[in-house]
Amino acid sequence: MKREILNCLTYMANRAAETVAYGDCWGAKFCQKEVKEAHDKMVEELRKHIDWSNLTVDDCKELRFNLWSDKLPIWLIPIWLLDVIPAGTELTSISGEKVVFNTKEDIDIDTRCGCLTYGIYPKAASNEAE
Repeated sequence: MKREILNCLTYMANRAAETVAYGDCWGAKFCQKEVKEAHDKMVEELRKHIDWSNLTVDDCKELRFNLWSDKLPIWLIPIWLLDVIPAGTELTSISGEKVVFNTKEDIDIDTRCGCLTYGIYPKAASNEAE
């Protein structure tokens, strides 16, 4: 998974850098279109490589999730993965509320240090929470 994720992030970083480098020539609307198209392509590719139902703590670390606390050991999801979360995924908020994610309208898109205020219990940590 690591190589594929790095490839996706590199692609997105390069596309964003192009809009900064050529922005004056391209114009704001074209740059916005380019970033949106790159984001959509990245999301499509990431969905092929992230198995949300089997993420481990190591996977979460690799994807830059953040552990919320020892009391509530959920791993907060980086906002760049928001559009990659599959419908039907159970998320837990930092207040402990559980929600089944179907669309981003199901959750408050508040962030803490670049991560959503919702997270998951990775496969290795699921027994600790029960």
